[in-house]
Amino acid sequence: MGEKFDRVAIALSPEGTEYVILDAPVLIDYGQGQGPRGGVVSLKDGRFSAQTQGAGEAVMSGGSVEQGGTFSANLTLRNADGQRRVVVEAYPGPTSPPGAATLYLVGEPPALRMTSSTATIDLDGGAGKFTIYDSKDRAVIRMEASGAAITVGAKENHGDISILDAQGRTRIEMSGDGGVIRVFGHDWGGGIALFDAKGVDVIHLDGIAGTIHVGGQGNAGRIQVRNAEGNTTIDVDGDIGDISLSNGDCAEEFDVVDPTLAEPGTVLVIDDEERLAPSGVAYDRRVAGVISGNGPCRPGIVLNRRREFVKRPAVALVGKVYCKVDASLSPVAAGDLLVTSPVVGHAMAGRDPGRTSGAVLGKALRAMTSGRGLIPILVSLQ
Repeated sequence: MGEKFDRVAIALSPEGTEYVILDAPVLIDYGQGQGPRGGVVSLKDGRFSAQTQGAGEAVMSGGSVEQGGTFSANLTLRNADGQRRVVVEAYPGPTSPPGAATLYLVGEPPALRMTSSTATIDLDGGAGKFTIYDSKDRAVIRMEASGAAITVGAKENHGDISILDAQGRTRIEMSGDGGVIRVFGHDWGGGIALFDAKGVDVIHLDGIAGTIHVGGQGNAGRIQVRNAEGNTTIDVDGDIGDISLSNGDCAEEFDVVDPTLAEPGTVLVIDDEERLAPSGVAYDRRVAGVISGNGPCRPGIVLNRRREFVKRPAVALVGKVYCKVDASLSPVAAGDLLVTSPVVGHAMAGRDPGRTSGAVLGKALRAMTSGRGLIPILVSLQ
């Protein structure tokens, strides 16, 4: 059921003061049944039509495809000043793929906002920003073209990024709450791999075996550990198979009789209770070593370290260490064998060959002509 008109005026206000005139033959089809449930408004040449199909569905068409030519279908929204703000183009032109559609935002700068009860999305074309706000108006996802940056999360709403596999399982998860990156292996184990310019897997963290592999074919691995000043203190070189330590001795932690007397440089002897105590007898064969950490030397390797509150000194067993030396009885020359002194916690030059066997704690690396003080020694128990 329908009617055909040569000219139609459509009122835009109840008073009829605003209207649109279609100055061309128009067909108004009310569809089946009673009343205008689903009608069609169409210009004669087919360049424009407006219709409803079924309950609540409306379609507006701005053009059609005819033999030998293409007509673009556009929908334009203007503001109160008549300026274009939104243009929807259903078929941009013959160079576009079939079914292509384009949404243009017109303005200075062009911007788009989509709002719901739980989130808001802003698109700022002038600044090149894409922002998503949560229900409390916090910018939780931001993309900025100028800095090529993506930010996820906001105050009181930490960000999370998850990467899923083809089965929908989380493989990589980055959590802003704990500052953690998790790699999930599921059936085949997780891992992190870094490749060099030649595509060689040179750093690999294996989640199944719990191992770290460094280096690959044509690119030897190397691990360097630096201190707060940026100086390398530990260097593991996979090319030559070396571990380089900047500190001077190999030490082991021991229990001591009186921790308050266990200061670096002190000579220690073995106590009856499997503990160590400062020396105090000349040529004591119970000598155990020197407490490490005095002067510029520090232990490079510490054995038997425990996480306890009781102070346990690291005693140098091998290597270079600064030691308390007593030269009041006899001057000490570089290279002299050192033994325990009658002065508590000090070493002295061993001048009695008959008593040095089993009592030597090391060799002097520097001379001391008189008095008491610290000198570097080479620890070597004999």
